[in-house]
Amino acid sequence: KGVGAARNVGLDVAKGAYIHFLDPDDYLTVDVLNEILATAKKFNTDILAFNTKDTDTYSQADFHDAGKENGEPRIYSGIAYISEKKYGNEAWWYIIKKDFLLKSGIRFMEGRWMEDAIFTINVLLKAERIVHLDRYVLMHVKLPSSAMNSKEESHYKKLVYDYLNAGVMYNDIINSMKHDDSTEVAIKRMRVRQDSFVFFGIARAMQSTLKFEHLWEQLKEMKSIGIYPLKNFNKQTYTSLKFRALATIFNNKTLLSTSFVVFRKLKLSI
Repeated sequence: KGVGAARNVGLDVAKGAYIHFLDPDDYLTVDVLNEILATAKKFNTDILAFNTKDTDTYSQADFHDAGKENGEPRIYSGIAYISEKKYGNEAWWYIIKKDFLLKSGIRFMEGRWMEDAIFTINVLLKAERIVHLDRYVLMHVKLPSSAMNSKEESHYKKLVYDYLNAGVMYNDIINSMKHDDSTEVAIKRMRVRQDSFVFFGIARAMQSTLKFEHLWEQLKEMKSIGIYPLKNFNKQTYTSLKFRALATIFNNKTLLSTSFVVFRKLKLSI
């Protein structure tokens, strides 16, 4: 039934005091569990966040600790964490207290990609005690064979729609939040993340066999709720010339339809 359903089953049968979602290709670094569990208990965290490191091997020979944090770590509220830290979409960035998670009632979407992104933002917003441990805890193995890299046609089309759907769901979450000085920075950062889902959904569409007319119908629906054209994408994170140029193309129907032809004919990737 997919990743979301499998994780929900895991939540239902888990026996421990803390929850972590470890993808099958990834692994934890040497002797790290005692440290992260001790930190979670010491600060009574709802969520313990940490660093991850991309790798294409299963060797820990080149592993080095991040080692940036001095003294006692800060305890963040969810809003403060989103405002100040580079929060990850994927569930494996976090160790979550099971009681907190069960009381929140938050579950994974089933049958969709991008289920992590919606789960994690909802969990972060509910949390009152988040600590970031400046320690490489998880090694994320990037393999061409991974599900997110699949070029199979039906998978690619579904991924496009699920990226765009994540943008819509993020918009709903933002609209449900209190909008005042205490949330202003968090909401601005969330708007950038929302735009990124729409941006990469369009980018995936250009590399799929999805017809432009089908994508444009989706984008017209997004325009009706104010999340297209992209308004926030080039702020903070996606500021390079490449991203600025592509955002300009993606925001213009004529340029976007032309780029569909060019990218596919030349087999370009983004």
